[in-house]
Formats: sequence, C-alpha cells, structure tokens
Amino acid sequence: MSQHDLTIDNASRTTVRGDIQSALQALGSLMKGSSAPSTLYSGMLWLDDDTPSSTLWTLKQYDGTDWIVWGYVDTVANTFVPASSLAIGGAKGLISGWTSVNNGSDPLHDIDIAAGAGIDTTGVALIQGVALTKRYDASWAAGNGNGGRRGSAANGDWWIHAVLNVSAQTVDYIFDQSRTAPSLPSGYTLFRPIGWFQVASGEVGPFHSYELPGGGLEIARDLRATDVSETIGTARSLVSLPSVPTGISVVATLAVEMTGHNVALDINCPDHNEITPSIGSGLGLAGINIGISMSPGSQFVSGVTAVVKYQQRARTDTSRQLAMQASAAGVGVKAAVDSFEWSRR
Repeated sequence: MSQHDLTIDNASRTTVRGDIQSALQALGSLMKGSSAPSTLYSGMLWLDDDTPSSTLWTLKQYDGTDWIVWGYVDTVANTFVPASSLAIGGAKGLISGWTSVNNGSDPLHDIDIAAGAGIDTTGVALIQGVALTKRYDASWAAGNGNGGRRGSAANGDWWIHAVLNVSAQTVDYIFDQSRTAPSLPSGYTLFRPIGWFQVASGEVGPFHSYELPGGGLEIARDLRATDVSETIGTARSLVSLPSVPTGISVVATLAVEMTGHNVALDINCPDHNEITPSIGSGLGLAGINIGISMSPGSQFVSGVTAVVKYQQRARTDTSRQLAMQASAAGVGVKAAVDSFEWSRR
C-alpha cells in the first residue's frame, strides 16, 4: 500500500522530509491499495489493487461524492481495458475462455464453467470470472455449487450468462432462457452471454464446448440424434434443426444421409440465393450418379437406389433453419447435428 493524506504536518526537518517523500510516492502510485484512501479530495485517483481480484486492478477517480471507474489493469496480460463505452469502441466484442461442460458428479443437472473474461453487452465494463459449477435444478444463488437457474424449470434452450455487480465488483453466472434480456439477480446490472445448453425431460443434454480463434465457441453434442428426416424434391424446402439455438445464425456441422438415383442435393443457408442442383453442371453439395454396364443376355435392371453418407457444414438462419433442394423428387434426407459454431458476439 502506498497512500497518504497529502497533508505535511509541522515537525522536524527529517520528519517533514519523510512525510513529503511518502506523499510523493502515494501520488506516484495513484494511491494504490486494497481500500480507498482515508482522506479524500475531489479529482483524486485511486488504483484499487484487489478489485475484482489481486491480478485485475481497478482505476478509479473521486468526483467529490462517488468513485468513478476509469478502467481495469490486467497484471497477467499486461493490458488496460477502459470502462467507458466510448473508449472501448471496438473492444466491445472481446471475449475469451468461459467454456462449459456437464459436471462429472451430476451431469444431468450441473454445469462446470471455466474461467473467462469479456466485455459486457453494452461495452461498459470488463467482466472477469473464475471457474464455477452452477446447478440447473436450483434457483440462482451466488457462489460455487449453488443454483444458476433464473425463472422456472422448462425444457428447451437455456443461455449461460456471466453477470457483474458493478458496485460490489462481483462476478457470477446465471442460466436464463433469454439471450438478449436475461433476468438479472439483484445488484447485478451488466451481463454477457457465454454459453448455451438444452434441457429435455428436466435434464441437461450432454455436451462439450471448445473455444475457437477470436473467442467463438463450438458446442458439440455428446449423443447424436436425428434432427432432420425429410423427403426433399425439386422445390426448395426449409428444414429446422432442433439441436441448435434460435435467435442467432450458427454454422452447423451435420452428419447427412441421402438416398436416391441419379440425383444431386444442395444444403445451404436460407439467406443464400437459390441454385438448382444438378449432377451434370457440378452444382449440389452431394450427388448420386450410378452407371450400370449390361452384358449380352443379362436381365434388364431398373430402379437402382443408392445411399450416400457424408459430413456437411452449413449456416442456419436465425430461426435455426437450413434450405434443402434436390434435382429430382423423392430424395430421402436424414441429418444429425454433430456440433455448431457460435461467434458469441
């Protein structure tokens, strides 16, 4: 700690000299300490070296009544992140870490969330959280091993948010069904969506998540299930992928099976222009083209149908839909989502 009341008392020259040195050192270190200086002056700067942690400091300025947060000093990354939304600008989307996975002891209800950091959705503050386990089967309570759910239990999509209590400089995690307007606990005013999972029959589906370059996230299903089972024709069809979120566009990796005879199949984002698939022109993401050589005297063969299995990546629209179109009628298509990528922006 290097703080001083900035008042030089009458004393011996040796004492005065030491008092002046202490005052200058306090000014030079921005009143660095884990608690606020005891004597305050309007305009005073204070470097809080224990908020929100001992390695992430907060620079504050006293306005005569309250402390205004200027930004955060990361002593591990050796970076400074301004707290002002005007100053942050392009840093608004920054995020790292915060991967999640089913808890090993109670995988059907609990989720382990790794440590991470990122700018909140408004671009006002840096949120930096430690690793915690939160429970889906209990209402939210602060701290490790406690409930994470906001609202009533329900099947469907759930978003994981990092939340920040600005005044107390505490960070925790919540589960909410809204990505853009979660119900925040009392005292928590800023948030950042960091993950996603699904609930069916009151249980969290098994998943793993992996961080991508730039802070994106790949969420992989541990158990493959059929998302699409359709008969596709020459008219463009929109099919839904129940295993990915709504409200955002994601890049899904699909395990696809198609059946047919001399047909091409196209799978793409509904936002793209329609392109009629064809084997002859090379258009279409997958195709079946069977040729049969007949020897003299052989019996005529017709109606040959083949099955093709392959992996395909395609982007959904915000309604979790993909567009499918075949070069002929009656093409059977099955698909399962192996994983999907989300930018977390």
